[in-house]
This record gives sequence, C-alpha cells and structure tokens, in this order.
Amino acid sequence: MSELEHLRNFAVAAQRGGFNVPIFKLDGNTGEYRRVGKNNTGLMNGQKLASDPSDTMTGWQRFRDNRPIYILGRVADGYQPPEREELGPVDPNKKDPWQRIDLLPFWDPESRELMLFSAASQGSRDAVASLIGAYADNLAAHPEDQGKVPLVELATDSYENTHGKQIFIAIFEVVDWTERPTAVRRILPPPVRVLELTAVPTVPATPPSDPIPAESEQRAPAGGKAKPKKSGGRAPVPDMDDEIPF
Repeated sequence: MSELEHLRNFAVAAQRGGFNVPIFKLDGNTGEYRRVGKNNTGLMNGQKLASDPSDTMTGWQRFRDNRPIYILGRVADGYQPPEREELGPVDPNKKDPWQRIDLLPFWDPESRELMLFSAASQGSRDAVASLIGAYADNLAAHPEDQGKVPLVELATDSYENTHGKQIFIAIFEVVDWTERPTAVRRILPPPVRVLELTAVPTVPATPPSDPIPAESEQRAPAGGKAKPKKSGGRAPVPDMDDEIPF
C-alpha cells in the first residue's frame, strides 16, 4: 500500500461515522423518509435520487457513545459478513448491540450531495436487494448502459402485521437511468475493520524447538423493492417488524 493510500485511509477512518455524509432511513412506523440527526430532517418522500448499487455495503453496526461502529464490506467485492457469534457473546437479558445492516449510496442529481440509505430492517434490506437486482438485470440486458445508474423515486408500501399494526416498507421506484458523473465521489467502506484489529508479534519471543507448519494467512473475504417500470402489483409481504430500533 502506498503512502497516499495510507493517508486516504486515515482521512476516511478519522471522519465521524467513517463516511462523513448524511444518512437517511425509512421510519417503518410512519412511512417517512428522513435524515438522521438534527439538520435538514424534512420529509424526503417522493424525492428523486440517483443511486450507486455497485457500491452497496453490507455487514454489522453497533453504537458506542452515540457513534456508529461498522464492520462492513462492499457487496460487489464478494464480502461476506462474519457470523454474529464471531462478534462476541449475546446477553439474553439485554438487547443485542449488533445489528445487520446494508448501506446504499445515493446522490442528488442536481446538487451532487452524497447520502447513504441505512437499511437495518428486513423491509428496507429487501428494497436494497431489489434495486441491486434491477441494476444487474439492466446491465445484462443493455451492456451499453455500463456507465449508467438508476434514478429512483423514494416511495413506500405497507402491510398489516399479525397485531393489526400498519408497517411501512421502502420502495425504490426506478424512473430512469442516468450517466454517473465522474466528479461525484464514491462512498466506500471504512478501511479499518474491528475484527482485524488483532496485534500479531512479528518475531516470536522463543522460537519453537520443533518447527510447526504455519497456518495459511489467506482469509476468505471478510467478510428497492425496485420497480424498473412500475410493472404492477407486489407479492404479499411476510410478517416482519420494520420499526426503527434507534
């Protein structure tokens, strides 16, 4: 890794939350898309944003002192999140601090502002998966669209759970395909991963008398409902709780 890459990695890792861009999500109780935080938290429903499905990240998230800690990787790189058991024991008397999460990059076609959609509920994660599928299908059918990304409208659907409560889920309706400007920064995973922060001595204190074959250091990769043309109805959604946990 070059000095420039080390400097860039430090700059990204030192930023708040590792991304330094606004994060928004869908409130499964109200059906409202809003930014997380105190600023610019107006209703985003119906807004049209361009997305970068190829840079979708998946993994785990927890909070410490109200700041997120991520264990993430890029889906397109073949990243497989670690199993929950690898993150430490689960206290049955407490809420699990770790949560599965997908992060989907977006940007405003007019202002070029970058944003991340945080998908922590199953409904939101399904929307992300569907948009990725629509993106892949479009590239397969139209190779000439290699440089294009989906322009989506932030929409919702809803269902009634077994308790009679209305639950809202995210829908990313693809309204067009647009060229991605090279000037728009790509949002990539933070370079520092929690599971890899284990110190390993470079020289053993006492060499073993009988050499032991070293284990291989190679590691496996660390680790919408999209409606391309509003094609019609949707299959019934299984009962799940899309309430925002925090």
